Parts: sequence; structure tokens; C-alpha cells
Amino acid sequence: MNDAEFDPILLEVLWSRMISIADEVGTSIARTGFSTVLRENHDYSCGVFDHTGTMMAQSSQSATGHIGAMPYLARELLAHPVTKSMKPGDVFVTNDPWIGCGHNNDMYIGAPAFRGDQLVGLVITSAHQMDIGGRLASPHSRQVYEEGILLPPVKLYRAGVPNDDVIDIMRLNVRFSDKVLGDIRAQVAATAVGCARLVRVMGEYGMDSFVPLANAIVERTERQMRAAIGQLRPGIYHGSAELEEKGDDGSPLVAKVAVEVKSDRVLVDFTGTSPQVEKPINCVLNYTRAYTVLGFKLALAPFLPNNDGSYRPIEIVAPKGSLLNAEFPAACHWRHFVGLRLPDLLFRTLGDAIPEAVLAGSGACPVWLFTMAGYRRDMSPFLLNAHAMGGLGARPDKDGISTVTFPPNVRDIPAEVIETETPLLVECREYRPNSGGAGKTRGGLGERLTIRARAEGDLHPQKDVVISVFPGRLRKPAQGLFGGHDGGLGTVMVNGVASTHDRLGNESVLAPGDELTYRTPGGGGYGHPFHRDVDDVVTDVRRGYVGVDEAREVYGVALDPETYVVDVEATALLRADRADDVDAAQPAVGTP
Repeated sequence: MNDAEFDPILLEVLWSRMISIADEVGTSIARTGFSTVLRENHDYSCGVFDHTGTMMAQSSQSATGHIGAMPYLARELLAHPVTKSMKPGDVFVTNDPWIGCGHNNDMYIGAPAFRGDQLVGLVITSAHQMDIGGRLASPHSRQVYEEGILLPPVKLYRAGVPNDDVIDIMRLNVRFSDKVLGDIRAQVAATAVGCARLVRVMGEYGMDSFVPLANAIVERTERQMRAAIGQLRPGIYHGSAELEEKGDDGSPLVAKVAVEVKSDRVLVDFTGTSPQVEKPINCVLNYTRAYTVLGFKLALAPFLPNNDGSYRPIEIVAPKGSLLNAEFPAACHWRHFVGLRLPDLLFRTLGDAIPEAVLAGSGACPVWLFTMAGYRRDMSPFLLNAHAMGGLGARPDKDGISTVTFPPNVRDIPAEVIETETPLLVECREYRPNSGGAGKTRGGLGERLTIRARAEGDLHPQKDVVISVFPGRLRKPAQGLFGGHDGGLGTVMVNGVASTHDRLGNESVLAPGDELTYRTPGGGGYGHPFHRDVDDVVTDVRRGYVGVDEAREVYGVALDPETYVVDVEATALLRADRADDVDAAQPAVGTP
């Protein structure tokens, strides 16, 4: 099959096969991974490429930062000298943040697919390794050297034979080498599965090359993405977000964006964004690209399959040396603190242009990633990588989802697994009432997560548990849209006492018996609360999401505190008395 023109039915069949292959690769990682990061969090991604490095499909379960960087990584990998003499059975590895998606823990492993002696495709996987050496996710790192081992693109396997030199270097530099190397081998095995499936498809359909299929997939995706962009009113839309962390000189850190809509394409310019800092929150350009494109896809074409065609109509500019295009050797382990805010920033920037397609501010941006490390009684170490999740911003026609990992698209670890894998006890995990911003549609709720270092368990009695976290929305809430209220702020507490650290990213310690509590932020509301259907307010009160007092004061709904029956007359008066407030609701901040 050499013709670039495909029968629509055949194209759908082959396109679906590519997605199925990517999904099988992902399932292989989840089933064979050693760490909870892969087995439970699913913090990985998988991409299927033709031999030129054009991405045809990604796995349905994909960490958005990983997969967003993958099209750029594939091209860089193919341009690197190490791939110039590829052979069947070769496997390549790199965790260079400036080639991948921005921090050392994300390990990219790729393998060429050969049909006989002909290179026909590539399968690339990425996975967050639970440990990569260095200062163990320290929020105090100033340079990337402190954040763990760095590997340029090198051969992990040569013609099917392990490169023991590289493997020994990794083994010596990480704390949990059995699990880390087990996860890496899971990635290697998964890429082998993907390569075998690609070759099988070629045989089944008599294909000589994947290039015609890749071109057809990408061209159709690009055409649909351009059509979606074409629905925007041409012009330049400006937005900015002041971050909660300070720069090296103590000044506020700011992300600025100008979105220029030009017919069926956009230019996204982050000029004016603050310079990179000596803190581990810097974003490399690939990470910025990933979450910029994701923001547009979610707003304009959320159900469009992701491949190279999604990226082509979007040009991204970020000044070198800025927070969003940091230069080596900037520290970047906690880059999500800045990067995950980009979809949120773009939604607000485009709010006036497409109010029916954007979310209010999300308490889930950024998700609270955290680690807890310590020792058991026998001095064996343990490490927990987990998430505390805020509420999604309200949607134009639906409430925000409560406690969600948005936008990374990963799962969290169940309490039972935390208690099996570590000597820690999950005392509580529940929704935070009244944390979702009020609105016509309500912001998603945050959560209260309490973890105790069990003094009576297997925890070493003389060793503290070290916690590393870089939370967000402790000082600046997720903003509401079009009159919607802001979401609730987050709080970090140890033994019931709120943290008073000047900087957000900090290491804390738990002695045996101590408790850590995260109260995560809620999402912003959309539209004025007085426009919310009364029955929806009653349902929220019955479910414990909203209190009776808030129903009255914020939503203008009077309820009997015992029966939750609506006082219709009092409700009508409450809403009538404050009708001017409804009319004065403010629109989104993005303006052309």
C-alpha cells in the first residue's frame, strides 16, 4: 500500500489499530511495572510513530505532560548521533529534561520497529521513576544537578543485549534500584510489544510503509484542529497570572500570554513572563508546549485524537531564560507548579471569545504532588509518591469535578495500597464542604487528606518521615468566571497546625505519631450563584457539599435546617433583593 489516499473505512480501521497498539503498550507497563507510580498512578505515556518520527497515536491513558512532549522528543532522538546506526533489538533511553518533558524522573525509552532489515516505525514510552537519585524531590534544589542522575540519549540495549555499563550507572545512583530498574525493564518490554504489533499490522494489510498512513492521520487531525481554531474571532487576546511563589529577588512571579488568532492558526507568545529562578519550578520549552497545546485542545477540540496534527496549527514562543523556557542547568523537578497553570491561564484569556468552552479556575491546577520518605524498623527505606487533588473549575453547563488530577491525567494511590507499601496510615480522605466556588455551576470540591506516621506500626521509632511538597492555591484562589465565586484556598497542616512557611515549597518532618493533613483548594464557580437551580442547591446541601447557611447567604436559597425543605417565598425575596449583584457580575479577564 503506497497510495497516500485511504478509503475512509480503511483509514478508520488502521487508525484504531494504531491507538489499540499504543493502549496495549500502556497496559503492558501498568501490568509489569514494579512501583506504585506505574501500577497505581499510571504516570506514563506511550506513542506510536512512523520511521520519520511522526506520531500516529498515543495511549488512551497518557500523562499529558509526557505525551505532549513526545512529538518533539521523537524528532530530537532521531536527529541524535546515537540513533544513526539503529539495528533490530536496539533500545534507547534518556531523561534529559530539555529533550523530554522537563524533569529528571521522567525516563523516555524508545525502540525501532524493523521489518526484516527495514526500519518501519518507532515505539516510545515515558514513565515517572519513583527515584532518580539526587536530593529526593527536594523543593530547595537550585540547579538540575541536585535533582538526580542525567542521561543523554544512549543505547540501553544493543541488538537485544543489555548495556550493562548504563544499567550499572543507574543502579548505583538511585535508592530503590530494584523497583526503578524493574520499571525500566517494564518500559523496555512494552516497547517490544508495540514494535511487534506494528510489524504484524504491516503484514496483515500489505503495507510497505507507515508514512502514507501517518500523513493521512495527521492531515485529517490538523484539518479538524484548524477548523476548530477558525471558530475563534481573529484578534490578539491578552492574559496573565501572578503566581504564589516569589522570584530570586523577592518580586512576584508572573506568567503572561498574548494569543494571536490568525484565521485557522494561533500564535501563543509568553513574552513578559518572569525570568527563570533558582528554585525547582522552572519549565523547559517542551513542557510549556505540552500544556499550551493541551489547553487549546480541551477548549476547542477535546475529543480529537492526539497526534502530530494537533500541534501544527499552534506556534509557541517563550523567551529563553524565562520560567517557561528555562535554560540549563535550571532546577525543574517541581515544574508542574508553573506549567499546570497554563491551561487555566489560556481558559481565562480566551473566556470572552469562547465562554461556552472554557472552565472557571481550577483548584486542581496545580495538583499537589508530594513524597513521603522514611525507614522501617529494620532500617529498610520506603518512599511514597502520591497526589492530593483539588477541585476542577466549574464548566459552562456542569459543575466542576471534585478531587481530580487535572490536567496531568493520572490516578492516585488507594489508601489500602499506601498502607500496604508503607508504614503510614490514611486516617481520612473526604470532600471539603463549601470549598467549591459558588456559581450557576459550582466549582469542584477539594479534599481533606490526613496521613499518620504510625508509632505503633513498622515505622522506625527514632527516624522522622520527610515530606516534600510544592502546593498551590494557598494564597491565591482559583478564580470564578462571569460572576462565579472563587474556590476555597488550600492549607497544609501538621498535627492540626497550619504551615507558616514563607515559601510554598518546603520539606517538613513527621515524628512517629504525627499527622499530616492536606486541605486542597476548590475550583471556581461559573456564572452568578443566584442563577443556580434551586433543586441543585438543595441536592448539594443534602450531600454535604454546601452548608445551609451558605445556601442562604451565597445562593439565595432559604432552607429548613432540619428537613431541607425550600422556603419558596423567602428564596424569592432573597434573590430579588440582590438582583443588582447578579447584573453586575464580571466577565472573564481575557480581552482581544
